[in-house]
Amino acid sequence: MLNIPPVRPVRLSKYELTAAVLPPEGTVLDIGARDRILLRYLKSPHLTYLSADLCGAHDFHVDMEQPLPFPDGKFDAVVALDVLEHLEHIHLAFDECMRVAARLFVLSLPNVSCFRDRLIYFARGRFETGKYDLLPDQYPPAELLARALAQGRRLRLLRPLKRGVSGY
Repeated sequence: MLNIPPVRPVRLSKYELTAAVLPPEGTVLDIGARDRILLRYLKSPHLTYLSADLCGAHDFHVDMEQPLPFPDGKFDAVVALDVLEHLEHIHLAFDECMRVAARLFVLSLPNVSCFRDRLIYFARGRFETGKYDLLPDQYPPAELLARALAQGRRLRLLRPLKRGVSGY
């Protein structure tokens, strides 16, 4: 009998996935580049990486709440990884990224719609990652429950979730 190890799905980071779909040559503008981590995943010597963010050591300083200071189609590819959800005018920012991208616009938004993440958020008032959390003085979990009950919603307490332990 053959001993074949089980096949496990491969999970790639958003940076690996993005690098895989970018053209092998041209210019790529990384909007909201933060620490420029995408650059580590780009292997093509014919791809020019440019970073843009509100502040910091970047090629361009841009405010995504304003029109981008670039002509139409300036970059072969534009990348915005987990950036637009932080903006007040997300549709304007999306349109601007599309406008300055000549060939490709790569957009990544957080997926907080899975059941597990929603349960964690409901029980704790925050996500495991620490991103996109309510501040404790905004809506603590007890207040969220009270507001839901006041709106006539039916609630059923499952069980408190512990870090690293699935709640379902």
